[in-house]
Amino acid sequence: MNIAVVYGGISTERNVSIAGGRAVVKALRSKGHNVIAIDPALGADKERQAENLISNIEAVTTNDELSKYSARSIIECVNSDLFDNIDCAFLVLHGKYGEDGMIQSLLELRGIPYTGSNVRASALAMDKITSKYIFAANGIVTPAWELLHPQDAEDEEFINDLKKTLGKNIVIKPSDQGSAIGLSIIQNGYNTEIADAIKFVNQYSNHILAERYIEGRELTVAIIDQEAMPVVEIIPDEGTYDYKHKYSKGHTQY
Repeated sequence: MNIAVVYGGISTERNVSIAGGRAVVKALRSKGHNVIAIDPALGADKERQAENLISNIEAVTTNDELSKYSARSIIECVNSDLFDNIDCAFLVLHGKYGEDGMIQSLLELRGIPYTGSNVRASALAMDKITSKYIFAANGIVTPAWELLHPQDAEDEEFINDLKKTLGKNIVIKPSDQGSAIGLSIIQNGYNTEIADAIKFVNQYSNHILAERYIEGRELTVAIIDQEAMPVVEIIPDEGTYDYKHKYSKGHTQY
């Protein structure tokens, strides 16, 4: 098959996506497929497609690093001859423009099949607040939560009311990011720490979710073709299963 492995992109998870994409390219080529590696952040320029090098997968891609890329490049890339004669796009993109239905919609407009969920499922699942509404409508219990706004960091009365609703142990995170980027866990109820967490999240998104902290085990189950894979328990060596523990070797047991 002629397979386009699409990776890199322009989200804060760019470094992780590049590392994952390289592994997928290697695996597919070992199976005899004709593979072209495509980074949509680099647009339609074939020569630039070899530039996606990273120095440190364990580092979140900064906004300064992302500022040199444009969302328009993604449109130009998908609309270019890079995708001519492609049988399937293997998506290894993470985060914004990768898991939120954007790249999926462009590929559908070109009539190119792709791996993963469709446009609607991708858009809904990437938005934690929307997912919360869907879960509630279907009687699925989730931790109590509140939608926050950046200006709430300066509102002492609001923060006090938030603690009355959610308790002193609170998780604050972006609604539309992955890999635990922007995540804070408040375990003492100090107003200053809650305010700092809101400001920290706002570096990555102005869609902010606060949830009651629920202590428990971290379990994950993959589902492929309606078949559930074995249950995997995730145990970080310390603290929280955050970006460091997800992508740094030796810090997590599975």
